[in-house]
Amino acid sequence: MKEIKGDREFVKVSETVTLSADAMKTTIDSLRGAIEKLGDLDPISEDMCIRISAALEKHLWMLQAQEVV
Repeated sequence: MKEIKGDREFVKVSETVTLSADAMKTTIDSLRGAIEKLGDLDPISEDMCIRISAALEKHLWMLQAQEVV
């Protein structure tokens, strides 16, 4: 991340999209790890994590489509 000193520094749109996609991918990877660990321990929490990650994966796909443009 860029540090802002004094005057604000603007980040290009393409860089912002990439940074957002990377952050979302990190979150999805963490959720996948939680899903694996939850397995038999807590099926309700596992299902919640699956649904959350599915929604985030859809948004990640949309962000990644913007990176190509």
